Amino acid sequence: MTASKNGNGDKPDNGAPSGAGPGKGDDTGGQNTPQPAQTAPTAPTTSALNQQAVQAAGFSNYENAEYAPTMVSTPPELMVGQTTGLAVQDAANYMNAIMQIAVAAQAVAIKKAAENPPLAGEEIPLLTDIQQMVTQAVGVYGSVSTTAGTSAKTLISDFKTGS
Repeated sequence: MTASKNGNGDKPDNGAPSGAGPGKGDDTGGQNTPQPAQTAPTAPTTSALNQQAVQAAGFSNYENAEYAPTMVSTPPELMVGQTTGLAVQDAANYMNAIMQIAVAAQAVAIKKAAENPPLAGEEIPLLTDIQQMVTQAVGVYGSVSTTAGTSAKTLISDFKTGS
């Protein structure tokens, strides 16, 4: 425990009981006393400053205040964006995996055709199936990307309009 600087224990130097002062210690029966109306703060004088710098700061403040609602993302908007990104990333991973399988299958088909040229025509249906598989994977990626993007745009628009 530390000693008081004024040597009077916890009492202030002016002899008033602790807690006394503006808005304290007066008995109003639990009612709020009216406070004087506060006036808006006045802008500081800027006559000694470079007026171009003052104007630039004012313009920057105006632009920030004007466009802040469009630049700020709320947590629900962030979650929608993150979910959209994850869905598109998963679709891209799926497409890449299918393409890797397709490259491996094409390599096997080409090897078989090179080992036995008279039977190379038998590999054509396999190569056609591989191409269809890749085309479908690209279609899935495009569909997921479009759907996720449209859904995210709709949801975020609804958040901003309060719908």
